Amino acid sequence: MIMSDVRKIQITEGSVRRILCGSEKLWDRLPSDYQEVEYIESTGTQYIDTGIVLNNGCVITLDFLIAESSVNRIIYGWRRKGRYTETYQAMIGANASKTRYIAVGRASTNIPSCFGYGVRNKVLIDSANEQVLVNNIVVDCGADFSNGKAFDENGSSEYHPYLFALNNAGTPLAISEDLRIYAYSVQSGNELLQSFIPCYRKSDSEIGMYDIVTRTFFPNAGTGTFTKGADV
Repeated sequence: MIMSDVRKIQITEGSVRRILCGSEKLWDRLPSDYQEVEYIESTGTQYIDTGIVLNNGCVITLDFLIAESSVNRIIYGWRRKGRYTETYQAMIGANASKTRYIAVGRASTNIPSCFGYGVRNKVLIDSANEQVLVNNIVVDCGADFSNGKAFDENGSSEYHPYLFALNNAGTPLAISEDLRIYAYSVQSGNELLQSFIPCYRKSDSEIGMYDIVTRTFFPNAGTGTFTKGADV
């Protein structure tokens, strides 16, 4: 293809990583100040505040790998203070008894058969169609997507979801160790609200996630430093 003959290339957000012509980079989904990496990994003190309140009807997708451990860890989620049916919550987690669970609007349900340790998992929480999928398999985790359960009476999460931890009414809880996140996105109807890409800022090597929708960098909101995968 001769690039001088091309007037326009239309790119769907998140569908293409970069465009090259030979060795020349013509376009990259991240700004030149940031380097995309395969994943970012927590050591037990780092987490990401996603920065937005979600509404009922959204579709959440998370691509991650978590190692087996003897400690309680939350991979993703939000919760008003309280527990289980007394609160609004949605979370993905693994506890000390090696239970793997997804809790949406109710107490957690163990789903070890399709949510593995030491392998990549893709979880889709689809509040629009009221279902949860793990690695493209619909799972029955007892999810309750009605207002007043996963979301408040107005259909709002009320709190920002956290990655690598639970946002427990504004406080990070059960921050994960040995957790890698490869991608995270949220969609509402036909609108992509967020699409997070693991990366680091070249100027100071700060590791975090870059949202290619809002063109915003989300650094570590905790302490210490994330580790990272290879440059991509």
